[in-house]
Amino acid sequence: MKKIEKIGLFILLNLLITSAQAQTIADVVNTLIPQVKSYLSVLEIVAYIGGIVFGMKCAFTLKEVNESKGQVKLSKALFYFVCAGLLIALPTFITTGIDSLGYNQAAQQPFRY
Repeated sequence: MKKIEKIGLFILLNLLITSAQAQTIADVVNTLIPQVKSYLSVLEIVAYIGGIVFGMKCAFTLKEVNESKGQVKLSKALFYFVCAGLLIALPTFITTGIDSLGYNQAAQQPFRY
């Protein structure tokens, strides 16, 4: 089994084990949301670091494009730039998605209408 599959299986089992004691669907959601938010915060940190790394790679590739007089394609630098932008924007997309689903931060109760 690949390493990433093992990590994914570990995270899934960790989420399922802690929600096994719940009696209702609301209990399951109340148990899962804090855990998923902790995993999402780790994902946000990784996304920020990846965005910074891709941004630096873009800067170095742009320098190569400028110095090599056509040897290195500009599309490679633009690809790194787009990847950096998407990775830096990923935490904002995650936060907006969680807020759009109705998770109320102040009351700590999900799906309250």
